Amino acid sequence: MKTPDEHSDPGSAVGPASSGPRPPIAPHCSETVVNPERRGTRSVALQNVPAETSELWQRLFPPESDVLEGRAPDPAGIQLGHFVIEERIGMGGMGAVFRALDTRLQRYVALKVLSPFQARDPAAVQRFVNEGRAAARLDHDNIARVYHIGEEHGLNFIAFEFITGTNVRDLIRQRGRLEPAEAVNYTLQIASALRHTSAAGVIHRDIKPSNIIITPSGRAKLVDLGLARKIDSQSAPDLTVAGTTLGTFDYISPEQAKDPRNVDVRSDIYSLGCTLYHMLTGEPPYPEGTVLQKLLSHQGGEPPDP
Repeated sequence: MKTPDEHSDPGSAVGPASSGPRPPIAPHCSETVVNPERRGTRSVALQNVPAETSELWQRLFPPESDVLEGRAPDPAGIQLGHFVIEERIGMGGMGAVFRALDTRLQRYVALKVLSPFQARDPAAVQRFVNEGRAAARLDHDNIARVYHIGEEHGLNFIAFEFITGTNVRDLIRQRGRLEPAEAVNYTLQIASALRHTSAAGVIHRDIKPSNIIITPSGRAKLVDLGLARKIDSQSAPDLTVAGTTLGTFDYISPEQAKDPRNVDVRSDIYSLGCTLYHMLTGEPPYPEGTVLQKLLSHQGGEPPDP
């Protein structure tokens, strides 16, 4: 799930970063990162479902303005499958994450629910299901585990391991930068996680500070496999839509910007290196410029001098 500050205005993506011919960039990278609800989509969707379902959807997915102003309805008590929601953790353009109780095993989970307004697009549903399947292949102490995938009341959801802690992006905001030993420690832990994902044939494709949570005990946990892809000959083609990019511009590898369908673990390692740079310096490798300028910098710009 993406946070608003991680998105860039596509209208500003103009102007070369340097003179000379530009390397090729995949078309999706020149578009906006978020795929927000289209005007009218919400009202149309709500009109076409039973009143009880409509009320439930609105409790789980109120307008963003209501959430920001503290007027959003409380989702506590809503049950999806054997999970009872207790509180909303966060929302994004594609869905929301809730803290929920697994009534069978009596443990908390992070319940990721696809927005029903986005679920009108079959490709969005398939991407969401692919995320759960990719994550379910993984079993590593530095990766958030998947416990369950389900659908109820027209809502698709994934139950992840609930992780208490702070993501690296917020740690950097609080402290400016991390101590070298601390940054290296977290990087090595995530590198171990990437060794596991690679062995399982899964590429994360969105390694960045906000997708690494540090627990109170100091364990680094890799989360959000929303862009993950299983690499094998039987894999379905990537599902991309206008307005979506596979990766985050500040950390995206050159090859992923050119063709997100043709990457391997080396792309994740590049993004992890950019994340380490951010931890050590307090900013990503190429913090200035438009989206297009950042992409060009990653593909052949002067290496940053911290």
